[in-house]
Amino acid sequence: MSRAKKRSTQKPQPAAASGKRSKTAAAKRRARSPWLLSAGIVLVAAVLVVGMNLAKRAPQSAGALATLGANVEISLDRGQQLYDANCASCHGSTGAGYASRETPAPALNGSEHAWHHADDQILGLIRDGGLQMPAVGASWSDSDLASVLAYVKQWWTPAQLRAQQGTIGE
Repeated sequence: MSRAKKRSTQKPQPAAASGKRSKTAAAKRRARSPWLLSAGIVLVAAVLVVGMNLAKRAPQSAGALATLGANVEISLDRGQQLYDANCASCHGSTGAGYASRETPAPALNGSEHAWHHADDQILGLIRDGGLQMPAVGASWSDSDLASVLAYVKQWWTPAQLRAQQGTIGE
């Protein structure tokens, strides 16, 4: 029998059955496994770190902040004074944010996400601080906190004010 006939009588084997391709695919899977495991570990660690930072940023006195509306005196003039003296250097005199290259403080004037946060959360960040934001602590009264927040909320549109959840006095 000639060589040509021998070749034609043998059935071609599928690539997977030949063993050559399956070894390559298995090697690729094994090579990816440590990378995927590492990526998964990093992802879980990142979620934990973010969660811990958010827990730290939550107001420590949320119960007291929730009742500000009943017993505070709100003064827009006082709010502007406090804002200009304590907040404008980072958030900008008009609340446009990013007034300082050293501290990338977000806009408070309604052009970004500030209006999405409940009053208690904003008040908690002012009183207790944030990742880069310094805390005013107990040095500000509840009236001071509410006055600054009322001053900032003047920059928000009526639609933003209506859509904001958890406002003082609800």
